[in-house]
Amino acid sequence: MRPLAPAAGLLLAASLLPACSASPAGPQPAAPTYRLPPRTVRPGEQAVQPAYAASGDVSFTVIGLTTGMPELVGSHADIPAKGRFVRIRVIVANTGRNTVSIRTARQRLIDDHGRVYAPDHNAMLIKRQPDELRLGSAMRIEFDLWYDIPATARPRALRVSGAAALTGRPPDADLPLPS
Repeated sequence: MRPLAPAAGLLLAASLLPACSASPAGPQPAAPTYRLPPRTVRPGEQAVQPAYAASGDVSFTVIGLTTGMPELVGSHADIPAKGRFVRIRVIVANTGRNTVSIRTARQRLIDDHGRVYAPDHNAMLIKRQPDELRLGSAMRIEFDLWYDIPATARPRALRVSGAAALTGRPPDADLPLPS
């Protein structure tokens, strides 16, 4: 009976070995996500496959694109485009621990020829979009960026610029736009 004790001990140790393994036994469940209600896309707007990029502690997600607008109509003013207006719907989130300031004027549109455009100041004013946003920790906000580009140009990317940190301004990041 004595020789069975070591064999039983080995069998027990072998059966416990998988429980000590560092790798998971199967696929891990995804982290929980918020269930947000769907929203209707605005007239003329294209809902896009969300494109995401980060610049420092700020994340940017493009969710909508409207191109080819010959004029802009506001509640107090209407203006014709020099070329065509482009509207980009963006979600900006602060992923850091400190409050950050985002300047909308630093967000650039890049066209199919590599030309770079700043947001159109008058369009941003007429459509009542912010010049600067202050985001607290874990805060997110959604808004439009308006550009006036040549009628023959096609938007290709949005160059986003996060907030300056203690170590300086983070590098910009480019978000591709649908063709």
